Amino acid sequence: MNVKYTAMLAIIVICTLFLTGCSEYRTREYVVRSETELRGAFAGVGNNEVIRIILDTDIQLQGGTLKIPTGVTGSTVIITTRASVPNNRPRLITRTYGEARHFYVPPKSTLTIRGAVAIQSHVSTENRGGISVNGGTLNVGGHSVIRNNRWLDGGGVSVENGGTFNITNTGSIIGNIAYRNGGGVFVHGNSNFRVSGSETSNINDNSAGSNGGGVFICGNSNFNMSGVGTINDNMAGGSGGGVFVASGSSFNRSGLGNISRNIALIDGGGILATGQGTRISLSGLNEVSRNTAQRGGGVAILNDAHLSVGGTVSISNNTGGNRYVENNDNDSGSNTPVNDHEIPQFPPNGDGNGMPAQRQ
Repeated sequence: MNVKYTAMLAIIVICTLFLTGCSEYRTREYVVRSETELRGAFAGVGNNEVIRIILDTDIQLQGGTLKIPTGVTGSTVIITTRASVPNNRPRLITRTYGEARHFYVPPKSTLTIRGAVAIQSHVSTENRGGISVNGGTLNVGGHSVIRNNRWLDGGGVSVENGGTFNITNTGSIIGNIAYRNGGGVFVHGNSNFRVSGSETSNINDNSAGSNGGGVFICGNSNFNMSGVGTINDNMAGGSGGGVFVASGSSFNRSGLGNISRNIALIDGGGILATGQGTRISLSGLNEVSRNTAQRGGGVAILNDAHLSVGGTVSISNNTGGNRYVENNDNDSGSNTPVNDHEIPQFPPNGDGNGMPAQRQ
C-alpha cells in the first residue's frame, strides 16, 4: 500500500510541477516604457508562448522592423494598454526614423493589437510602413488604429503568403499611403482579410499611386466584411478608389455600412473587379454612393469578373455611372440601377498621378 501511495504522490507532484512550469513558460507579461524594452519582449518570444505587452507610455521606434522570431511556432504577441489611459487617447507607437515597417508577423505566429493602440509614422518622405503579415495572423480591435504610414504596397498593412488579417469592433485603417497598390491594405497570395463586429470599423482616407486606394486584393485572396464598417474617402491614381479586386480573388460585403466618397482616376471609384474567377458580392444594408471615376463611379466589372447584389443594397449617385461592365458574359448585377452622369475630365496620369515617385 505504501508503494502505491508513494507512486500516486510522485505522479501528483510531477503533474503539479509540469503544469506550473507550462504556465510560467506559456504566458509572460511585460510592462514596456521604451523601445529597448519593447524589442526585448519581441526577442524573447519562444514556441507556443503568449507574450502580453502592456504599453505604459508612448513609444518611439528608431531601429529596424520589430519581428516575431522566424521559426517560432504557435506564439502569440498581444500589445495592449492599461484600463485607464490619460485623456482617453490611444497609446502611440510612432516610427520616427528609418525606412522600415513597425512589425513583421511570420508564419505560424500571431500579433494582436487591442485596447486603444495607434501604430503610426512621423510625417516624412521616407518609407515607414505599418505591419507586414507573411503567412501569420494579425488581429486589430478595441479602438486601435493603423494610420499615417507609407510603403510601396500596403501602406498600412500587407498580408501575403497565406496570411490572415482580422479587424473587429472599432479597429481602423486610416490615412495610409502606398506608392503602388493598396494604400490601406494589400492582400495577396491566398491570404484573407476579415472585418467583423457590431461596432464600426473604418478603412478611410487612404491613397495609392496605382490601384486600390483603400484595399487591394489579388492572387486568389479573400476579403469578407460583415458587421458594421465603412470604406470611405480613399483615392487611387489608377483604378479601384475604395477597393480593387483581381486574379481570382473575392470581395464580400454584408452587414451594415457604406462605400462612399472614394475616387479613382480611371475605373471603379467605389469598387473595381477584373479577371475571370474574380467575384464581388454585396448584400445586407449597404450603400455604394458618391464615388467618382471616369467609368463605373460606383462599381466597375471587367474581363469576366462577377458581381452579385442582394439584400437592401443601393448603388446610386456616383459620378461616372453607377455600374460599368466590360468584356463580361457572366455578370449577374442586372438589378443594379445605373445613372447617366457625365464622365468627368481628369488630368493626365503623368508619372505618379500626383503621388510621390515609386521606390524600388
